[in-house]
This record gives sequence, C-alpha cells and structure tokens, in this order.
Amino acid sequence: MAARPPDGPVPVGRLDGVKLKPSPNSGWPMAAMALRLGIRLGKPGVYVLNEGGRGAAAADTARAARLAARGVAWAGACATAAIGCIALRGVA
Repeated sequence: MAARPPDGPVPVGRLDGVKLKPSPNSGWPMAAMALRLGIRLGKPGVYVLNEGGRGAAAADTARAARLAARGVAWAGACATAAIGCIALRGVA
C-alpha cells in the first residue's frame, strides 16, 4: 500500500507545466488535488498529472470531496471576514 502524502499545501514547484496541458479540466485545481492525494490522473495519449503518483481508487473520490469542501469552507470564512472588515470601516 502506498504511503499517504503528508497534510499541508502542495509545493508550487511540483505544479510546473500544468499550463501546458491541452485539456481545460487538467489545470491547477485538478493537478493540485492529484498531488495532494498522491494519485496519477490523466487522459490516455493526451496528458498525465502527477506522473509519479499511484492509480486512483474509489476511496480517493471521497477524500477529494472532503478536501475540496474544506477549501470552500475556508474561502467562505475568509470572504465573510473581509466583508465584515469592509462593513466596519464604513460604520466608523
């Protein structure tokens, strides 16, 4: 069984070349998730993301959904805080 990648951000240097992929769906989010999960994603004969990763398994879908939900929650919290700060500046 392959070791699980460590928690934390994906090293930006590992995302080099993502812009060169021909599919609009194979950009930064998909590449970052593939790296984060330690899996290889691709379209045969077209592109491969995280070439050194293991093949994807069914359990990776649930883990990807949890990670994405956590990211959306953090983005929402940051947006709410920013809106609150802007609103408070207008009150004073």
